[in-house]
Amino acid sequence: YTVKVAHLVRDPRTWVPSLISHEASGRRKYLIRKVPFNLPRDKKFDQEWRNMTLVEKMLWRWSAFNRAISTLEHSGCQYELFRYEDLFSSNAEILAQSRGRFLRFLDLGPNPSAGDSGPARKYNASRKHLQFEFSNWTEREIAFMQDIAADQLSQYKYQ
Repeated sequence: YTVKVAHLVRDPRTWVPSLISHEASGRRKYLIRKVPFNLPRDKKFDQEWRNMTLVEKMLWRWSAFNRAISTLEHSGCQYELFRYEDLFSSNAEILAQSRGRFLRFLDLGPNPSAGDSGPARKYNASRKHLQFEFSNWTEREIAFMQDIAADQLSQYKYQ
């Protein structure tokens, strides 16, 4: 068997507020803490961790997760990067192209509905923690994102 890694990445400016608002961040948090690799730590940030905002901690987590997953690209497995924004795009052409590529990678074959725009409204839309949306980030948090993830933002075409 060949191991396939479908690396799904999402822009950290929308991933951070989404993760903070996610239901499992509340009631089911105890389960998430049991998942290995869920809260990676970097000795570089051990001293600073206490002084980091929640947004900065989530940005660090986003960067650490995606760096770790990206290393699999050159590990001998079949690796493919997919952007969340493309798989759920409102642009029909981008949507069809990205979903088709995703289905082919998973050997699921062509799917006539792969280009459908999907539901007219977001079923998982959360408005619980508006203070964590990118427009409300501090200059320090934005600078932290650029400092820790500038290369990734460029690699994943989020610049």
